[in-house]
Amino acid sequence: MNTIFNRKSILFFVCSLLLICSAGTVGYFYYVQRPQILEFDEQRDTPFILDIFNNDWYWLVSEYSTEFSPQYMLHYRASSKAPENIGNLTIKTMYIKNEPVGFVAYYKKNFYEGYILFLALLKKFRSKGYAYQLLSQAIEDLKSRFVTKIRLVTRTINTPAIKLYTRAGFKETSRDDDGFVYFQYTVAH
Repeated sequence: MNTIFNRKSILFFVCSLLLICSAGTVGYFYYVQRPQILEFDEQRDTPFILDIFNNDWYWLVSEYSTEFSPQYMLHYRASSKAPENIGNLTIKTMYIKNEPVGFVAYYKKNFYEGYILFLALLKKFRSKGYAYQLLSQAIEDLKSRFVTKIRLVTRTINTPAIKLYTRAGFKETSRDDDGFVYFQYTVAH
């Protein structure tokens, strides 16, 4: 009887230890691997965002936008080169363990309308749910600024982006002959 009790005690102790260790591993993964969404810092973030633009220019910028400059956008936090737009752009970046993941750039276009200008990730972080987190951050921030509609545009052949926007609650409003699809998110009251 005493031997059975000792075996059960040892088994209980080993199981408890394994449970504690696995919970610690899960906790470590959750807290250390958890992405952080940060305010844009020009010195820290410009290199990786410019790298994204260099690699994915076609997906991010219309060929009709001959005046667009990512350097200007980042430096002046401006949605366009119009002087009145200097400082109107909010840029959030995402990091995991000090490694850049991606960014989202958005602004309040007018009193009731927000616009998501860019949402992009480095290639190795795609299809992991990070774009949805950045998009959700932008939506929540724009909602806190009392917008009632949020708009964005992507290419008609950008199937992953279309699925993401639809999943997040955006509705397609139109398509044009140049290969772009327009979306709108209506804030529920």
